[in-house]
Amino acid sequence: MDGKQKQPWSVEETNCLLALWSSTEIQSKLEGAVRTKPIFEKLENEMSIAGYQRSVDQLINKIKKLKKDYRDQKRELGRSGSGRQRRSPHFDVLDSILGDRPACQTTGALNSATALLEAMVNGEAENSNASELSVTGEEGDVDDTELPPPPPQDCSSPRPVPSASVSSRQAKRAKRKRDNEELLDYMEKADDKFLQLNKDMAAKMEADTSALLGLMGRIVAVMEAQANK
Repeated sequence: MDGKQKQPWSVEETNCLLALWSSTEIQSKLEGAVRTKPIFEKLENEMSIAGYQRSVDQLINKIKKLKKDYRDQKRELGRSGSGRQRRSPHFDVLDSILGDRPACQTTGALNSATALLEAMVNGEAENSNASELSVTGEEGDVDDTELPPPPPQDCSSPRPVPSASVSSRQAKRAKRKRDNEELLDYMEKADDKFLQLNKDMAAKMEADTSALLGLMGRIVAVMEAQANK
């Protein structure tokens, strides 16, 4: 357990956490929440689906550290200017959530997070294809004349079988790719539901406002009629 707690965060793992944490669904739940632990338990489960094992406390502490690093860097950028300091790779995603942005731009965070997950999925697919090419020897530019002749084989000797570790690595890559794609699909559906909820609330507010204006108009008309008598 101690070894797991000391395990450093990789760039891919941090990107996955930020993609989940910055989603519209999670941010809407965190806003005004008294107890955030159940929300981070949900993040813990989704991180596990993506192939990353972290405790709730680790996720909370990591988000706190990312927020602190963002605020420190933004303060430094304000003093020295944006062109004199290199931004962290997570600055834009954090800025879309923590920066001073209009409420109508809240979906920008999800777009950035979705882009991160898509990059992770596509990157793993490319790495998987490259590994398969290196294992099977399907390199298009290899000159057959430069390859050494195969060693003589005894007819009674069994042919060597591929290493089991190669198949295991390919299976893990395929599982990670499937998990990330499922997670990305889940986030997109959650955002669609949230946007539909916003539309429904806006329509209801507009209807209530119209009804209130109509009622006020009738009250004014009655008062004017009484004043004219």
